[in-house]
Amino acid sequence: MTHRSYPQIFTVIIFVSIFLFLQIPAFAHRMLIRPIEPGLIQVVFDDDTVAKGAQVTLYDEGEEQLVQGNSDGEGFFKYDSKLPVALAVADDRIGHRATWQPDQEIKEELPKLPVAVLTLSVFIFVAAFFHLRNTKGRTCS
Repeated sequence: MTHRSYPQIFTVIIFVSIFLFLQIPAFAHRMLIRPIEPGLIQVVFDDDTVAKGAQVTLYDEGEEQLVQGNSDGEGFFKYDSKLPVALAVADDRIGHRATWQPDQEIKEELPKLPVAVLTLSVFIFVAAFFHLRNTKGRTCS
């Protein structure tokens, strides 16, 4: 390894660190349907802002539409709890869509920082592997 490659590696590490720690907030977010109680769901985004006026459609097991309407100003949608709802679909008509099945348990989202660190570690490992393989090939020939 030459003296020139150390500054290049250091520069790459600095830029990656800057991009990781000085993140610009992304405006894209996920829409969710939260069951509140039988006959009441709430449509929200993953940052807990409500999806006002989202179109909500309820389906039965045969995928027949049961009810369609819009969420209120607080993201709530009320329906008759006696309906055999098998699927709820919410659409805010600007690209976000969420589905919910009453018989499925709600999965917690993985924390973002550990996932980002793990992903970065894998990339660094792969880069180091190929870098070492490449430098060994140069010294042997």
